[in-house]
Amino acid sequence: MLKEESNRRGKKRVKLEQLIELALNRETILSARGLDISEGGMRVLSPALIEFGTRVFVMFTVRCAFEDDQIVKGEAISVYCQKNESGYAVGFKFLDLKPTETELLSACLVE
Repeated sequence: MLKEESNRRGKKRVKLEQLIELALNRETILSARGLDISEGGMRVLSPALIEFGTRVFVMFTVRCAFEDDQIVKGEAISVYCQKNESGYAVGFKFLDLKPTETELLSACLVE
């Protein structure tokens, strides 16, 4: 179950603690650490700079108390990147999640 965090976005954001696979192009795949997620996007800790406006393919597992683990895949675009002591905090906006994946996120993003 995912836990709610304060929100500056329009959608409920919850803490996310898992590895996220990011494909920047056909040859570059990064493993980032999930920080938080909402129906509209996610924030990750990346080992590498990801420039504003960079499109990536994301893949992660959604774990719900009432549902089997589900893999979510889709395209996202970086909307900010800020260097910190552990790497880069990168915010992504989802671009093309399937309606069933958006519904799954909505159902699983609970307090």
